Amino acid sequence: TTFQWLQQPFGVSLACLVSDGSGNCYAGGDDGYVVRYKPSGVASWAINIAGLTNGSATAIALGPKGEVYVAGYLYDTVNPLYPQAARPNRMFLARLDTIGSLKWLAQSQNTSSASANAIAVSRSGGSVYLVGTETGAIGFGSLSLGSSANASIFVGRFNSNGSADWLERSYDQAKYYNKSNGLSCAVDDSENVYAGGEFSDTINFEGIHDSSLGSTEALIIS
Repeated sequence: TTFQWLQQPFGVSLACLVSDGSGNCYAGGDDGYVVRYKPSGVASWAINIAGLTNGSATAIALGPKGEVYVAGYLYDTVNPLYPQAARPNRMFLARLDTIGSLKWLAQSQNTSSASANAIAVSRSGGSVYLVGTETGAIGFGSLSLGSSANASIFVGRFNSNGSADWLERSYDQAKYYNKSNGLSCAVDDSENVYAGGEFSDTINFEGIHDSSLGSTEALIIS
């Protein structure tokens, strides 16, 4: 194997990476930085999403027309598209166009900690699915979910304009060791969505119950 190039994207930790059919590479990481590299390794654009000073881009995916979707968590933002301060850390989902300009930024309203960990885009590009982990009550726009006792798996569908179509989450028993994390996401051609993650003790997701064997267990939800 011969390596072609090496770059140090931001001088910070790199959390997510994706490439397109033309050999361009998109990387995201600490402080919400996203950069696109040409096949030669030269950066063609870079953006600090929402002016994040504390937070991270943790997931990145491409739409069918080259649009870039980025998700993660943030503590504060100074971007005029979403000027309010964000305390505590919140999920975010952002869309960039093909030249790296921010088109919209969706941010959760939550009572405790929340972080997005995975994105999947439908083949048509009309739907974007977001999976993550959150504690407490959470909402996007006019949609909201009630509080859960511990860390729970979050799944949401958004349209290409950044509005939430629906939100779902797991509900767990009120035990300090009962925690769930949403870690991965996929969508098929029929727009069935699959969320992967882990849980301990018991989990309830839309009436589907399961129990672990006493330790942390993997799971897939469809």
